[in-house]
Amino acid sequence: MRFIGLSQLTIQASRRADEQSDGPKRWIDRYLMGNLLATARSSAAFVDEEQMIDSVNDFADRLNRLDPNEVAFVLRVDELVDQTSPATLQIAYPAIFRFFETHPENDCGMPGTLVHMMEDHYPNYVDELIESIGRTPSTNTVLMVNRILNSKIDGALRSRLIECLQTAIENENASRLVVEESKSYLERHT
Repeated sequence: MRFIGLSQLTIQASRRADEQSDGPKRWIDRYLMGNLLATARSSAAFVDEEQMIDSVNDFADRLNRLDPNEVAFVLRVDELVDQTSPATLQIAYPAIFRFFETHPENDCGMPGTLVHMMEDHYPNYVDELIESIGRTPSTNTVLMVNRILNSKIDGALRSRLIECLQTAIENENASRLVVEESKSYLERHT
């Protein structure tokens, strides 16, 4: 067996829930999520190397079975990433972007484990990111563009990413929410 520690869990979902409180059900969800996160932080998981996810297809299948609206989504994604081999994660960008495209308005823990994991491999995913926004822009993909634009990058990449935000605004598959986020990021960077 190989020891795999759980990733640092984000509490962004809990903070966002605080901002969008809608009564007792939301409070219970936040309470349960807080307890799940605290338990996960204080424990670790053992993953048999034979059970390690070592194919992008297997990773994509398991990711697509997750519901980003579920209270424990952040925890489940962390577990999935921890159970996936590093070599597989390095080439899983298309599967993650397709997941974001399927759930374009869901923040998926924004920025969350999936975004942070991909950012660890910058700039390897940039072309896939731009292609994903061309298909179906999502909250997460336009956020990733914004995060790159916030960093020190060369003028050619900056121009490509500004154009990418414009594409998101004009994309007929983009939701109103994603268009508004894209406009906000575009105004910030132009």
